[in-house]
Amino acid sequence: MNFGRFTFRSADEGRDLAHVLAEVCAMPEQVSFGLNEMMMNAVEHGNLEITYEQKTALVRAGTWSAEIERRLATEPYRDRCVVVELARSGNEAVFTIRDEGKGFDWTGYLSLTAKRAADPHGRGIALSAMMSFSSLTYLGCGNVVVCKAPLAARG
Repeated sequence: MNFGRFTFRSADEGRDLAHVLAEVCAMPEQVSFGLNEMMMNAVEHGNLEITYEQKTALVRAGTWSAEIERRLATEPYRDRCVVVELARSGNEAVFTIRDEGKGFDWTGYLSLTAKRAADPHGRGIALSAMMSFSSLTYLGCGNVVVCKAPLAARG
């Protein structure tokens, strides 16, 4: 495959898609982790517009999953999709992930910080950038992320 375009709505669908798409890469387990993180963020924070602070409170209260399901069934969120494009570019897979949210200030999430260390979440972007991809770049307002990873050798 040289190019593919995929859409999904839920975190579960994103997780399954991440696993399948990562198989084109040289290190599919690491790439699957990163894609899953980026796709989960696109659903939860992008399309469902759950803020960092809201997620922290929901996770601590044990109501995170219920809120995800509630928003997936509620206007204006229920018809939103995440779009993932996979393109081959030389010896790299280029994944472009776009959500229908308002975006966010991503600059503080590219590295691990002591401030977020005690939170029950908030490390996925930094870990993905370090472990999963050769590059991770947010575009525009933050609702598009481009991730690159080396392709698996063709057999």
